[in-house]
Amino acid sequence: MFDFSKLKFISERKVPANLQEIADAEKKLDLTIPDVYKEFLLEMNGAEVNDAVLYSTDDLVEMNILNEVREYAPGFISIGSDNGDYELIMKVKKDEIVFRLVDAGSMVPDDEYDTIYPSFKDWINSGAVLDII
Repeated sequence: MFDFSKLKFISERKVPANLQEIADAEKKLDLTIPDVYKEFLLEMNGAEVNDAVLYSTDDLVEMNILNEVREYAPGFISIGSDNGDYELIMKVKKDEIVFRLVDAGSMVPDDEYDTIYPSFKDWINSGAVLDII
């Protein structure tokens, strides 16, 4: 479970997603959402917190298609944004927990320049503050 006690919510907490909504998003995107993000969606279907927008199941579909994530960052899924110039992306792997900030203009993952967070759950539990370069 996530600990949301340190989060500063910008908008009201959303009703949790259900398994069917998650499955529908995966089907529309033709990919597997990492388990840690599924767990988040089952507790809160998207959120605006601190510096970040974390996508709901509907937003996952819309923003990944709109931002052409599959084309510019193959093997990744965008799970949110900083509400500006950066996208939060994760590898499309069932057990992935790492996420990173990438420039929304290029969307290309770059290990040298991206801010990489080792654990999505730890980031949420510690207050979800982004270290934007």
